[in-house]
Amino acid sequence: MSAAREEKFDLVFLDLVLKDVNGIELYKEIKELLPEATVVVITGYPQKVKEIEGALEIAGCLYKPFEIDKVLEYLKELKGK
Repeated sequence: MSAAREEKFDLVFLDLVLKDVNGIELYKEIKELLPEATVVVITGYPQKVKEIEGALEIAGCLYKPFEIDKVLEYLKELKGK
């Protein structure tokens, strides 16, 4: 979170399943500091996305493992919105 306090980010990739931090609580902290930031959830657990659907304002979700071409394509789509 210190990076979010020191820098302005337009795009945040957020994993919901983190070792020492609750991903949903971290999302709330990010949106409080950077309300205009676009948040893309990344996860290896599709069921986690179902748990948060409608509860969080996210731009979308990318599932692990990533294919870099698909990530770049997704970023282009986001930029166009």
